[in-house]
Amino acid sequence: MKQKDLNNFPFDIHIAALKSAMPSYSLAWHINQVFFMDFEMSINWEKNNQHDEIGYFTHFFYQFEDVELNWHLIDNRGTNAYFLQTKPMFDFYLICVGGDIYDYFSKAIESLQSSNKIENVFKFSPSHIKNIDVIYKNITKTKEFIKDLHV
Repeated sequence: MKQKDLNNFPFDIHIAALKSAMPSYSLAWHINQVFFMDFEMSINWEKNNQHDEIGYFTHFFYQFEDVELNWHLIDNRGTNAYFLQTKPMFDFYLICVGGDIYDYFSKAIESLQSSNKIENVFKFSPSHIKNIDVIYKNITKTKEFIKDLHV
């Protein structure tokens, strides 16, 4: 599959991989406490595996409404596979979507790196992801779900 040009997408995306032994709901609660967010469980993210079976991945969502940033916390282990097959050593992904003019993503990463409950936090560029389309598809699906929820 040809990788899409990241400049053609209508939103900025920042990604960090997290290594932690905590279950996803505990990690979401911990991030809420450390960085004063309010992650809530949202619709599962989906991805087809190589056998064309749909895998479901636990997803938490939070929106900074005043600066229009959407935050996603994704469990890398799903029902049929890893969300990012090329990065199975990580347990979770923290994804920030939107124009981060106040550099909240870096501040969140610094806060999480100082936490003793998270073993490793690794920031990386979306261009390092082989199949970025699956992330954009799920971000768009979540945006539509949240919009429909508030109508």
